[in-house]
Amino acid sequence: MPRWCARSLRGDDGTFIPMIILAFVVAGLVITGGAAAGGAFVGQRNLESVCDGAAIAGAQALAADPYYVNGAPAGAYPLGEVQAKVSAYAAQDGGRVRAAASTDGASVLVTCTSVAYVPFGSVFGLGGGVHENARSQAQLRQLPEG
Repeated sequence: MPRWCARSLRGDDGTFIPMIILAFVVAGLVITGGAAAGGAFVGQRNLESVCDGAAIAGAQALAADPYYVNGAPAGAYPLGEVQAKVSAYAAQDGGRVRAAASTDGASVLVTCTSVAYVPFGSVFGLGGGVHENARSQAQLRQLPEG
């Protein structure tokens, strides 16, 4: 056996390099995972904010005169007006949020869906984005009795 070959087999020179490479790979995965999780969290928070605003806009869509003063029954609330206001508010977010509204006569319930594209999402199999859902409820204005 050549002298240079025998010398390299006896020592443990270079065994630390694979551990350093592994540490860098793990650190890279932690950083990209944190960025992806942070992006998904911010996307969900923004969706909840838009959904809250849409619910308030839907609750304010009902005019005080015909629906509060005259005491219209719960079934007489115009869902078309509410849905139009909710959709218009949700469209202000660049059209990436879909919102559906319903009312029970005392509140407006809005369900919002969106897809958040996260940084490094394709590394974790989320190249198509993260599907997010949010629900928000706003009480209708109550006029004082009498």
